[in-house]
This record gives sequence, C-alpha cells and structure tokens, in this order.
Amino acid sequence: MACDLEFDLSTAAVLALQVAAAGTTGDILDERLEVNLDGAEADPSVSELAAYRGGRMHVISADAGRLTISYEASIRPWPVPTPPGDTETVVVDAEAIVALRQSRYCESDAMGGFAAAELDGLEQGP
Repeated sequence: MACDLEFDLSTAAVLALQVAAAGTTGDILDERLEVNLDGAEADPSVSELAAYRGGRMHVISADAGRLTISYEASIRPWPVPTPPGDTETVVVDAEAIVALRQSRYCESDAMGGFAAAELDGLEQGP
C-alpha cells in the first residue's frame, strides 16, 4: 500500500494523518514514512499515536513551505476467519458489540415529537 501527499503551508502547521497500515491488517513486512519540506528531507517533529481499532496516526509539525509526505508498506494479510455456521455458538467480544450498536446520537428536534407521543397524558412531576 502507498500514499503520497503534498501540502502548501503558508504558515507553520501541525498535521495529524492516518495513512499508515493498521496493526490489525496483518504482518507489516516493511514500511517507510518520508517527510520533505521544500524538496529537502526535513527534520520535522513526527510522532506516532495509537488510534482506535489498531489504527496508527502520525502527527507532524512543519514550518511554512511545500510539505510532501510519502508512505509505503508491504503487508502480509492475516487470514480472514471463517464465520461460524448457523448451528455453532457465536461468541462476540465487547469491541464488536460497541461497533454494532446503533448510534447514540440523534437530532434533538426529533425527540420532541417522540416525547409528546410517548409521554402525553403523564402527570407532571415536581
């Protein structure tokens, strides 16, 4: 996998990029992240942060100029597990449950109609 990015920075900036292979994709055989500023290999501040579900973020602090970022990696994917048959017991971990839950966010104006329909007729409390 590979990614090439270019930015024209008019001022110094801090960028957070999520272009690196996730730790859950398989065995990372080799990888390279190269950062250049104005065509020369830069020595910007680059740090790697762990992200959700095995993701990896790189935070780059760079001065003004043309910033180029190149990432490439060779990966040996892990085999995809065979899903259980219909008669087998399915074991789901907490992370999978969180990923499958309905969103906890909804438009607040939709709640007004719901509350009126469901709570109409209840006595008002203190």
